[in-house]
Amino acid sequence: MLPGLTEEQNSYLEALHIKAIDDSIELGRKYHKTKNHKYFEMGEAELAKARAYLKLGDFDPDARLCEM
Repeated sequence: MLPGLTEEQNSYLEALHIKAIDDSIELGRKYHKTKNHKYFEMGEAELAKARAYLKLGDFDPDARLCEM
């Protein structure tokens, strides 16, 4: 967690965390539909972003991240 994080900044990180998971799921769907490896790699990058936002912020992880 970042020291001195305001409530507003924390909420912003949480929103980014959720968006990254949403984007990763959508990219996973595109990968399964097209088998284009580009979508798989982009989805993995979004998951990495979601984990980074979680480490930086002070909030509970989205349950979908725990399933991945």
